[in-house]
Amino acid sequence: MNLLYPIYIGASFISTKIGTSSKKYDYLKHDSIWDEPKDWMMGLVKDERVLAWILTDITGSNKQNLNAISLNAKALSREKAGLYLGYEFQGFSEYLKKEEAEEASQF
Repeated sequence: MNLLYPIYIGASFISTKIGTSSKKYDYLKHDSIWDEPKDWMMGLVKDERVLAWILTDITGSNKQNLNAISLNAKALSREKAGLYLGYEFQGFSEYLKKEEAEEASQF
């Protein structure tokens, strides 16, 4: 099954419900050996292929402190894959900076 279709449907559904703009990422890393159509899933397995939608500009009553929503394809094998839904809330960047600073101070 081609994962492009469910990701497109999922991203479109989310966009229509919360009114966001989206950006699609669909590429194979330049040094990947998994560049044939039959290798599409193996590229995902090896994290050398990216298929994702990032939805931003969430406005109005739907915002709920959200900065972005992501929908990413990941594969466990040539036959098994899934979609991962992620959320980024306001204050996440500051949280990451704090965590990185604390981690750096431990070394």
